[in-house]
Amino acid sequence: MVNDVSKHFLRITIPIHLLAIVAISLIGLRFVTPHWLFATLLGWFLISGFGIAIGFHRYFSHNAFQTYPIIEKILAYLGCLGAQGSPIFWTALHNGSHHRFSDTAKDIHSPFHGKWHAYMGWQIYLKPEEVPFRYGAALLKKKYLKFLHKNYTKIFWASALVLALVDWRVSLYGLLLPSFISIHQENIVDLFCHLRSCGYRNYETKDNSVNVPLVGLLAFGQGWHNNHHARPRDYNFGGNHWWEIDICSLLVPLISKSQTRQMD
Repeated sequence: MVNDVSKHFLRITIPIHLLAIVAISLIGLRFVTPHWLFATLLGWFLISGFGIAIGFHRYFSHNAFQTYPIIEKILAYLGCLGAQGSPIFWTALHNGSHHRFSDTAKDIHSPFHGKWHAYMGWQIYLKPEEVPFRYGAALLKKKYLKFLHKNYTKIFWASALVLALVDWRVSLYGLLLPSFISIHQENIVDLFCHLRSCGYRNYETKDNSVNVPLVGLLAFGQGWHNNHHARPRDYNFGGNHWWEIDICSLLVPLISKSQTRQMD
């Protein structure tokens, strides 16, 4: 019997990987000009940067800042395009499993279970009943977020179809390839930022979180992971050293209300 998470892997993850291979191959074979990668760069910035790193992670999961209703809706939608589930699913798993039981048997995507499991295996084998949805209960009270949760797969592919009707290259390079990058960006964080051999620690937290500079610089600050685990409600994951640059710390003030939380 195929569970809901496996359905996500079959209906979202695998097709995205196949289409990403097509997108890269078309450029390699010169059927598509490389300048379309600028669409990928923009899509990655919107989806991984605003949607996942700022929206799903800092805003919905940790309530690190306050914003306006329209911005909240945009962040939720962009995050869904990251192909990692709805805001409710992402928040429930992140808060109820990863932070609550970090690097223990109950941390669903920790290297505690093995490197492959931390990177992608958990997405295949996770059972719906293992997701602590009560940690996303506050988001379930919002009709728009509940709608995204119930219709997540349809919304993702409808978005790809609408863009394809404009230009198939916009869909392929502006959405699907950035979604592929977003999946692996977060998988890299899940794995390498919880292996002590891969980075350094500013804080002696109870988990194995580390700061990995390359991931921190290229993954919208997500790689300053030990900093984040030490102060999870701070929207700036960097800042302890001059090289710990978190681009999201510059973007969040642009969309937040006046009362923005730091160092809580």
